[in-house]
Amino acid sequence: MATAMINARIWYHDQALATQLNAVALDYTAEMLDATVFTDTTRTRAGGTKDAQASIAGFWNSTEDAQLFAQVGLNNPLMIASGPTVGDPAYGMVALDGQWSLRGEHGELLGFEITLNTGNNGPLVRGELMIDVDLTGSDTGTARQLGAVAAATNRVYSGIHVTAFDGTSLDVLVQSDDNSGMTSAVTKITHTQATGLTSEWLSAVGPITDDWWRYNYTFVGTSASFAGFIGIL
Repeated sequence: MATAMINARIWYHDQALATQLNAVALDYTAEMLDATVFTDTTRTRAGGTKDAQASIAGFWNSTEDAQLFAQVGLNNPLMIASGPTVGDPAYGMVALDGQWSLRGEHGELLGFEITLNTGNNGPLVRGELMIDVDLTGSDTGTARQLGAVAAATNRVYSGIHVTAFDGTSLDVLVQSDDNSGMTSAVTKITHTQATGLTSEWLSAVGPITDDWWRYNYTFVGTSASFAGFIGIL
């Protein structure tokens, strides 16, 4: 079934950017290494190093531009979700902001574009939007059956983006269990305590036999907003 691209959500570092953007592209590639030998009659290839590149574009405004401009050359978590609902497919990675471009023509709205590539902390991961909440207290997110972390070569990844903060502290845990009720939930990832706008990308190595996952958060303060991604690779 076709999906209309009208309600995507994009977070980079400590900013929620959907209200600024009108275009997004994400490319995931592997080097194609030539493995052809003299006895081959058809060229053969092997998959090599993987790479990912994202470009996001939209309309310029002074406040957000100042923050995005300052991130050029830095590595920060990026999350791109196909929609705003918990459970919507999402993609996350630590992305190096490699290029910032300002674009405009006479009589047209001033626009910008940012190009980001896989950075210094692991691969592009496909998962789900697990939480996107304006909070005033402590709670748990919706449990989702994302699957087990099969082997020691696999990991569960979590990326969080704190985009508004009026308070003292926000503690975020990633928990797993073997049932949807999360009756015996175990913490697998503990994010660094947030005391302001921030983002973080962490992972935990397998094997983990639990296949249900959720966020658990403890907030002290007046209000805050944060979004989170969990994926297994």
